[in-house]
Amino acid sequence: ALRRDCSITCLRISGAHIGDTGCGWVAGAVMRNRTLRQLVLSDNLISDEGLGGLAAVLDKNQTLTELDLSGNFITSEGATLLADGLRQ
Repeated sequence: ALRRDCSITCLRISGAHIGDTGCGWVAGAVMRNRTLRQLVLSDNLISDEGLGGLAAVLDKNQTLTELDLSGNFITSEGATLLADGLRQ
């Protein structure tokens, strides 16, 4: 449902421990979604590796304005990947 245009504007997946694999699934959906504005992925055991997939699709989503990745295992390298994805 998230992959298609729909009315979802906020998606909160907190503490579900989706890890890097789950973050990849979310990234694929975010890439195609045209309504999502807020994405909360806090406390999900996401590392730099999982963040790389999400960072790569951020330039394709023009509606997302808020991203919460607090409580994950993201280092300064992952933050750089994310910043690079936002700049494109």
